[in-house]
Parts: sequence; C-alpha cells; structure tokens
Amino acid sequence: MKRRTFIHMGLIAVPVAGGIIACNQTPNPQPTETASPLSSDLMIKIGSILTLTGPAALLGQEMQKGQQLAAEYWKSKGANVEIVFEDSKNQPRDGLSAFQSLKARGIRLFTVNGSGVALAIKPEIKENESTLLALAAHPGITAPVQPGVFRYSTTAVGEAAALFDWIQKAGSTGTVLLFHSADDYGLAFANALQASLKTANIPIVVKPYRREDVPEMRSLVQSTVPQGSYLPVVVGVGQPMAQVITVLRSIGYQGTVLANIGYALTGVQQQLGTQAGKIAYIEIDLPQNPDLKVVAEQYKASFNQNITPDASIGFNAVSMIVTAVLNLNSNDTEKLNSEFLNQIKIYLDINDTNIMNNEVVVKVKVRET
Repeated sequence: MKRRTFIHMGLIAVPVAGGIIACNQTPNPQPTETASPLSSDLMIKIGSILTLTGPAALLGQEMQKGQQLAAEYWKSKGANVEIVFEDSKNQPRDGLSAFQSLKARGIRLFTVNGSGVALAIKPEIKENESTLLALAAHPGITAPVQPGVFRYSTTAVGEAAALFDWIQKAGSTGTVLLFHSADDYGLAFANALQASLKTANIPIVVKPYRREDVPEMRSLVQSTVPQGSYLPVVVGVGQPMAQVITVLRSIGYQGTVLANIGYALTGVQQQLGTQAGKIAYIEIDLPQNPDLKVVAEQYKASFNQNITPDASIGFNAVSMIVTAVLNLNSNDTEKLNSEFLNQIKIYLDINDTNIMNNEVVVKVKVRET
C-alpha cells in the first residue's frame, strides 16, 4: 500500500555581504503519492563548494536551492542526509581552501561548481579517499580520468558544437567574432569553436577578456570588430558578458548575437531584457526524472517560477550521490567510486552514450529570442 508523503522546503541560504543568512521558506506542502520511505542508518554528509557571491553567483545560488531541496526530499523518505555549503566566490584559491576545511571536518563526498575551482581541487582528490562530483564544463576535469573525480554538466565542447551548427545553418555570416572570458572554460570553448570553423573555412577573430576589462570594454570591443560583415559570439558570465553585448549594440550591430549558457544562467538575460536585441543562446536540455518532477512543483510553489536548469542539476547531483550510497549500502568512497557511474545510469535512466571519461554529459540546445 502506498502512503502519502509531504515534501517541504527547509532553510534557503541567501548570500549577503560578510556571510550567508538563512531564510525560512515554507510553502504549502503538496501531497505526493510515493513508495514507502527509505530507511537507513548511513550518514550521508556532502560538502558543497559553490559560487555563492560574485559575478557568477546566480549559478551557485540556484544549485544551492536544488541541493537543499534534494536534502529535504531524501530526508522525507527516511535517508540521513546533511549538506555543508561553502562559498568559492568562483575563485580557485577560495575553493581549494573551502575543500580543505570541509575535508578537515571529516567530509569525503563533494560537489563543486565552476571549472577553475574544480580543476584546483582535482589534484587533492586522493584515490579511494574522496569522491568529487563537479558541476562544471571544462573537459580537463575528467580528462585524463582520475579515480574519484566525476563530472555532471554541459561541456564547453558541446556548447561550441551547438553554436557551430547554428552558424552553419545560418549560411553566410561573414567573420565570426568571438569574445570569450579568459578562464579555463572560455579557452576550452574558443579552442573547440575555432577547430570547427576551420573545417568549414569560416574566418574567425578571437578576443579574450577579463573581469578587469569591464571599464575599458568599449575600446576593447571597438578595436576588435573586423571590417565587413561579422557575427559576434560572446562567451562568459555576468557583468563582463553583459557589457560586451551592450557595447556591440551601441556601436550599431543589429543582427543576432550568439551566447553561451552563461547568458541565461547568470542573470545577463534578465539584466539586459529587450536591450539585448536578437540573441541565440545555449540552453540546457534536461529531462525530468520522477523525483525531479515532484521537486519541480515544490520549487514553483516556493519561488513562483519554473525550476531553473541549475537548480535541477543541483537536485540531481545530490540525488545521484544519495541513491548510490543507499543502493550500495555503504558510504565507503572506494566502493562508491568503482560503482558510481553505474549507479548514475540507473538513477537517471540513461545509457552509455551519455557517459564517457567519468562524466555524465548534459545535453544542450540553441534557443533564439
């Protein structure tokens, strides 16, 4: 006989200057038909290192919401789950410090977002001692493969491939003008797009930019724009990305601007609104499993909007770890690392084509405004 289980929201952490405060968000509970709750004495303690402040904070904050929902969801089913959050500020040094702090507290299961942070932590994951699930796009996180290091994300290569397909279908576009963030993700994206464009004999001009370039962005963009027709591709997150698009519009470019996944996920889309003009940007194509469907309704009731892709990824990340530990009836990291990919395939109901090199690839699509 099935029993009715009520899923509820717990504390939502909100980044503020000097720390994080907790806001009690308690929506009206929604009854859901579920199987009998799980029962386990295993303590599943996860250290989550996310970008909670800074230009890319929206990504980490949404992942945090999804992970908190996951903890409450699995607790309601009888699992013993605790998540300890740390703010990386999207800085490798801060992320590594957070990892060392969490490890000193006995935590051996980790999630992290941000490619630079994940790459900094990767060497610290000793075989059979810890498990790291990176929610970040840089291919170097899992290539070469390192025991205990896994990735669940879109990929810079996959995003570049999706935009390359759009460029080919668009036909004559002139020179592709690529502005990309001068970080690990941006460089990986640039290398992938350049390689694809070369095979199609499409010329490209590449200009990396840094967060520090925002005050001088107008001169940087104007000095890079080529003669003749061009198609701008803007890759990055937050304010610098918004500034590049703003300058392009202000100097008279009226065509479509191509953008990576950061356009929608870091608040640029909301910030620019209709001033952005025509944008073709990468969007996560993430199917909802039964657990996520339940929590998506709870998210909508709590925040008056559909669940975001990053919140969904955060929920799935915690759920993959929790279900793997419960199915294996062990939180021993050696056992978990050897079986983790198989457990992920079972939980997400996916086949081997979605998994390679210790990574679970999240599919993407191009959406046009």
